[in-house]
Amino acid sequence: MAAILAALVVAGLGLRLEAPGGVGAARAAAGDARALAVLRGHTEEVTGVAFARDGRTLASSSWDGSILLSDARTRKRLGALYGHDGLVLSVAFSPDGRTLATTGVDRTIRLWSVRTRRQLGRPFTGHRHDVYSVAFSPDGRTLVSGSADQTVRLWSVRTHRQRGRTLIGHTGQVSSVAFSSDGRTIASASASNTVRLWDARTHELLGRPLRGHTGFVYAVAFSPDGRTLASGSVDRTIRLWDVATRAPLGAPLAGHTRFVSGVAFSRDGLTLASASGDRSVRLWDVRTHEQLGEPLRGHRNDVAGVAFSRDGRTLASASADRTVRLWDVTATVASKSPRP
Repeated sequence: MAAILAALVVAGLGLRLEAPGGVGAARAAAGDARALAVLRGHTEEVTGVAFARDGRTLASSSWDGSILLSDARTRKRLGALYGHDGLVLSVAFSPDGRTLATTGVDRTIRLWSVRTRRQLGRPFTGHRHDVYSVAFSPDGRTLVSGSADQTVRLWSVRTHRQRGRTLIGHTGQVSSVAFSSDGRTIASASASNTVRLWDARTHELLGRPLRGHTGFVYAVAFSPDGRTLASGSVDRTIRLWDVATRAPLGAPLAGHTRFVSGVAFSRDGLTLASASGDRSVRLWDVRTHEQLGEPLRGHRNDVAGVAFSRDGRTLASASADRTVRLWDVTATVASKSPRP
């Protein structure tokens, strides 16, 4: 598998920040009015990005082994976190925004205090290969992680110990994991071209795997109401699924010309953002499955992930071009105007 694909699966990729000071924000290219800023500072590919609950604090991870915290409004750097032994692959904020979880090729998950920038307790250990993705439960008490060792594991945030048995069934590396909004269901995406749904309490597989993608599934995300699941794949499509019936919702969302590496819902659940190896970010109307406006362009390499701010007005995108870009998507989302 190409190195870039491996990098994307490692979604959440680490990041190295420069010394404290400005985040290196530059006004984005004037060609697109939606472009707000380019955040620079990482010295290698940026693999993941996440917004905290406050809608301002932004975390990014990178191959350079660090995690960068920035203020999305002032574009200033808030701090840099170091601790992983090697590449950082993913980032996720706790529901209250006070804690950040990160994963890496060192096979660990680490927790950090956003306020003090200090690591909290010992690393979570147990996976036997790179940990690609991590997510908090809605109550913030549990973490779920997916790994190249083909397993999904749940962890106690308080004790840093694994909760219950390992979730086994995937026949390829697990590239992305997500919790539903009620905390009852976990989704996991895999190199086996499938998505699986799990009961978060019993750790049992819920029905048969979701099939339909014809390539590696890189990313999954639940809608805010937990009724819909989005998945992005190397087959260049995004699929929407009914979580209750596990049936596909309409035809796949098509438009990207290379693999889809990230998906994210807006807080109201009406808009979906997707990241791709075609260097673009696209917005979709979840109800009509139509693309909204023109693609967001500006990155000079594969886009690895996307994240909406809490108010849905700003979208952040992370790229292998070593930058994070901020976009004002208010007008595009409000227009609901599909592409020509």
